[in-house]
Amino acid sequence: MKAKEAIKKWWEGKYVPEPPGSPMLMGSYERHWTSIALHSCVSFYLAHWKWIWPFLVSVVGLMIVITKG
Repeated sequence: MKAKEAIKKWWEGKYVPEPPGSPMLMGSYERHWTSIALHSCVSFYLAHWKWIWPFLVSVVGLMIVITKG
């Protein structure tokens, strides 16, 4: 169970509250650069999955045709 908690902590990042007296009542999360990179990859995939899969299938098909040819 510790591994799952460590991954969750890495994924979410460290919570940093706003300084006292600021107009915002909420804080923010500071993520590790690897977590930021993976968040970017996941959001890109979720936004563009409709063309990623056909592109990958066509590239694999071309590779099969070229190697068999």
